[in-house]
Amino acid sequence: MYNKNQFFFILITLSFFMYAMFHYLRYHGLDFVNNVKEVTVLNTTCTAAPRMASGMNISFQNKDYSINLPYEDCSRYSAGDKVGLLYDKKYDQFYLLDSVKVLRYRVIFVGCVLLTLIIPWKYLVKRFNFLKF
Repeated sequence: MYNKNQFFFILITLSFFMYAMFHYLRYHGLDFVNNVKEVTVLNTTCTAAPRMASGMNISFQNKDYSINLPYEDCSRYSAGDKVGLLYDKKYDQFYLLDSVKVLRYRVIFVGCVLLTLIIPWKYLVKRFNFLKF
């Protein structure tokens, strides 16, 4: 019914889906009104190279945090700027306010790939060849 390697791909995609869903649910469960904190940007590291991560360092309650950013967002900030970020007390992390969109699209994309892999293509091809469509 399934191809030989399809179980392997389903397992890998399922693990990516669970990872994406974990981060989406963790972020989605935060209280956006009470957890937005005004923080000061210490410095930014912006690179246009696709394999290098851009980011900024911030200071909050005498502790330094590092936040990964896309290059487009990184170029908007400079040292000394005040930025409103979403703070997760449980995991002691900061997020951009629009990160939920990225996480939602990631879950949708990986979910669509998983659904495509779950379909028994071998059976469907045999069935449609038999009916001569």
